[in-house]
Amino acid sequence: MLDIGFDIGGTKIAAVAADEDSGIAGKISCPFPKGRDGRFVAKMLYDMAAELMRGCGESMNGVRSAGIAVPGSISRDGEVVKDAYNLGFRNVPLRRYAQEHFKGIPVNMVNDANAAALAELYKGVFKGRSCAVLVTLGTGVGGGIIMGGKLFNGGRGNGVELGHAVLDFRGERCTCGTLGCAETLISASALIKGALRRVQNGCGGMMAEIIEKDGSINAKEIVGCALLGDEPAKSAFDEYMDALAAFTVSIINVFDPEVIAIGGGISGAGDALLKPLGERVKKMCFFDSPCEITVSEMGNDAGAVGAAMLFRSF
Repeated sequence: MLDIGFDIGGTKIAAVAADEDSGIAGKISCPFPKGRDGRFVAKMLYDMAAELMRGCGESMNGVRSAGIAVPGSISRDGEVVKDAYNLGFRNVPLRRYAQEHFKGIPVNMVNDANAAALAELYKGVFKGRSCAVLVTLGTGVGGGIIMGGKLFNGGRGNGVELGHAVLDFRGERCTCGTLGCAETLISASALIKGALRRVQNGCGGMMAEIIEKDGSINAKEIVGCALLGDEPAKSAFDEYMDALAAFTVSIINVFDPEVIAIGGGISGAGDALLKPLGERVKKMCFFDSPCEITVSEMGNDAGAVGAAMLFRSF
């Protein structure tokens, strides 16, 4: 029997078929149908599952469960996508819509960061750990928490929103409306914004050359410029790392996890990210020996694999 996992994003839907060991037996993806409603997307998920199973030489009779990971907040009962701005979904009963197609196959739904944390628990760096935290650094900031060897979905079932922990209550206004959320300081968008501010002030260096050539700059390029010794890029990266360290230390001081894994695009910097982060955390942490900080293992498959493993959490 195989478990199907869907990772729904604003640009594409990724689907995997996972075996008993959480290994990927097959995977496909397709563009997200912008502007279409939840019923259309639910039917699309079923069609993707059928195509995926055909590719694995199986019929839908070989599906044990289906899981859906969504980039947004989910109702406590796991039925409704309350808010998923990138999908244009608000109060959409997506699980029920999907269940109407997956007759006889249990369907579960979860936030995408929680799904990624589950993937790390069953297949990645959290395997065998009791308490661990995943932080995903992308356009926004997400995260998932493992407590007691299980996914922690908040004390009242509302989930966890690490990206909306407040780091600076007098800071920049977040898209959620609050001032100084972590997203405004430690997302890839925040790093880019800090770099662009320096370029606009006439201190662009190598970054200004990239922008002049390509019309834009991304987080990977900023880190690369910093590693090459470009002073404006180093200044932007140092400012970013100070904020990331403060956020990481806060997690450690509150949860005392065994490990924190960094995911998302910025995690691709590897040691260039982990080394300065570790140095700052050691100086700031309340505890004598901070936890292990590493990069996530599951990469782009994390959301879909975690969604496929949802049946283990219910």
